[in-house]
Amino acid sequence: MQPREWLMLSMYILVQAPVLTGLSKNQTGSLTTNNKRGRGDCILSHKKHLQHEFYRIDFIKNEIHSPIKGFYMKDMKAVVVFTGKDLNIMRTEGGSGYWHARTDRLNDADYLIAVRNRRETWAVKDLEHGTAFLIAKITGCFKSPDYDDRNVITFDEYAEIHTPKAWKMLTDGQRYPVAYLSAQEAFLRIGVTPEQLEWKKFHPSSPSVPNTVIPGLAEEKTEKLSLNEAIERAKKDISNATGIDSSAITISIKI
Repeated sequence: MQPREWLMLSMYILVQAPVLTGLSKNQTGSLTTNNKRGRGDCILSHKKHLQHEFYRIDFIKNEIHSPIKGFYMKDMKAVVVFTGKDLNIMRTEGGSGYWHARTDRLNDADYLIAVRNRRETWAVKDLEHGTAFLIAKITGCFKSPDYDDRNVITFDEYAEIHTPKAWKMLTDGQRYPVAYLSAQEAFLRIGVTPEQLEWKKFHPSSPSVPNTVIPGLAEEKTEKLSLNEAIERAKKDISNATGIDSSAITISIKI
């Protein structure tokens, strides 16, 4: 960012601090007189909230130069999940689960995009296969109490959308059900503008009956692929799961 943009951003933080962080005027005044390290710690502690609110308020008030808005959205990350569960199941489970995904990558993400997967026998059949139906603001994740190698992605706000064929647009149809990309790129691909959505509070509920079979652990329907196609898909799945570039992955088969 250019010096002028940093100056504008600093001024914006001071002016909008009560709005963005919920601080009183006295607390805000104290914040501006603290040392640099104190200000930095406070800003970092509100990173996700600030990022979401900067983008929203900037769109409404047009108070920040456009490169700064682009900087914030470009810096944000999205997790895309291919799920057979709807919002009611997510409320019961406390979020979107149960995913084989790295905890650090989930905690580092800002947005969740849920896309309908109808291929499992237990899947909710409310939407066409591959349709994006929900965007949420991620707050973190926790381990499943029954399957400690799987994570539930938590969020506090969500917006319902309807974008057919979104899985293909977002992931090129990959088989692994979790994908990572920049929020800016994800929203551009599916034609969604976050600040124009109707955001609602997410309220988890306690499960009414114990889960005897956890959705997401059932067998996937298989499709026939050539050996080369299967290897390329496997490399892409490994890349998405680990963050390692697919070009650095080698798979050898002994026949």
